[in-house]
Amino acid sequence: MNKRLGVFSVIGLGFLALGLHACGGSIKATGRSVVRYDNDAARPPCDATTDLQVALSMAEGTLALCNNGAWVVLSGPHAVGDAGAAFGATGATGATGATGATGATGGTGATGASAGTGATGATGANTLVSLTPEPAGANCATGGYKLVFYVDANGNGTLDSAELAGAQTSYACNGATGVAGATGANGSAGATGVTGAAGATGATGATGATGATGSTGATGATGAGIAFIGVVNSGSQDWGGNLGMVFTVSQPIVVDYMGVFNNNGGPSLASPLSVEIFDFGTGNPIAGTLVNFAAGANYAQLDATDLFQAITPVTLNPGTTYLVDAVGFNSQQLNGNTATGAGATLGGSPFITYVNNNQYGYYNGSTSIGFPGTLDGYSYAAGTFHFTAGAQ
Repeated sequence: MNKRLGVFSVIGLGFLALGLHACGGSIKATGRSVVRYDNDAARPPCDATTDLQVALSMAEGTLALCNNGAWVVLSGPHAVGDAGAAFGATGATGATGATGATGATGGTGATGASAGTGATGATGANTLVSLTPEPAGANCATGGYKLVFYVDANGNGTLDSAELAGAQTSYACNGATGVAGATGANGSAGATGVTGAAGATGATGATGATGATGSTGATGATGAGIAFIGVVNSGSQDWGGNLGMVFTVSQPIVVDYMGVFNNNGGPSLASPLSVEIFDFGTGNPIAGTLVNFAAGANYAQLDATDLFQAITPVTLNPGTTYLVDAVGFNSQQLNGNTATGAGATLGGSPFITYVNNNQYGYYNGSTSIGFPGTLDGYSYAAGTFHFTAGAQ
């Protein structure tokens, strides 16, 4: 760890005795002053006010630099005189001479004429010091300051090339680099940075090898079906009343289409028909299952013979016996009957169980939709519906 100035080394000893102007106050350098003091004791304290000031002690002939709270003697002693004259060494004190005889008192001399004020002497040149930072190198291993003392011959306050010939240079160097301190403790972890933007999608990897074929799973239950499926051109009866077929369900089913038998084939009917599901035990209709089909309109064909309309799904649950009923058949729109021809194919297994294996239907003579209560020994192709398996 470098200080600005630690232990100083002074390079370039043997300063020339620099001429100082005898009449001036302080000796000025560029940007700072070289201050004269009678002796070392007269120097002020080295503090922020005098930091980097160069002081000349006249009695001792020493130069000192104020740095970091202490005066550092650059070299010394220095002889200092006017116009560059060197101070000589002080000679030995001579022996005291014998006391002479007291002379006679002379008479008072006449007052001499005043000589007048002499001409003002020429202003002497100032001696300045240039103080600049010195980088680490040959002169100062760890850096420091370079001090150049010179006579400002032209009085411009700046060291010029012509003044370098008589200049003296010295260096006040920083101390050696101290031993590295112990490593400090790790700081606390910083806050987590914001999540960076998602990287680009990588290239698609190579297709892996085909895995072994797994064993065949058990056959699942049929997920959807049509309860009664008619056969085209199998109609053999023109009964105008209600015709119903009885069934139960083995698990919940969801009815999503209601349908009627269409012996003629195609998407439309020759005569209007109606269809509805009833609770067989009570004779009451199941809400939401009544659908009317108009003559000439086109309807959905979910199989080859029957026509369907979608309804809001209705769930039928196990434990109840149901009857699907249709009405409106005539000579132009025949129904099927096993007594005179063919009935319907059963398509609801295993979800639907047909009572008496579909051998018995129920009928009445009303031409309006309603619960048929008369048992017959035959089955019909009349009303039907489409369903899906419900939640268990």
